[in-house]
Amino acid sequence: MNSYLIVAKIPKNVDSYLRKFKKEVIDICIQNNLECIVEYLSGRIIIFSNHDPCEFVLKIKNVISCHKVQIFNMDEYNILLETIVNMLREKNCQSFAVKSNKKDVEVKIGGDVVSAIQIEVNLENPDCEITVEKREKYYLLFI
Repeated sequence: MNSYLIVAKIPKNVDSYLRKFKKEVIDICIQNNLECIVEYLSGRIIIFSNHDPCEFVLKIKNVISCHKVQIFNMDEYNILLETIVNMLREKNCQSFAVKSNKKDVEVKIGGDVVSAIQIEVNLENPDCEITVEKREKYYLLFI
């Protein structure tokens, strides 16, 4: 199954919103014959599905955006790095930038990518931009 991160404006009553959101997503998935699992993971809503649910989910109240992501445990950093390097090679990027919710993640991943493939860092106008969120025990790599 693929993973999709949902960015939503969550009201103060998180539990109530999540129950309602989960029910709406499951109803949508059933109506559209999609397999879906909804989880709240480290402060993020994640939908696991074999089909892209974003078109349907974006119609739900308070949903701002939907992004395909790959999830890595903290101890899978080398796999995360290898995935990023492969993405940059496949896209034939000549320069890149790493964006993250944590500055230390940007610096570490950027430095490790440069060491691995000698690619130029360009924070102003990169050929490819990599977005990685660090959440408690996980890295979320935006695709």
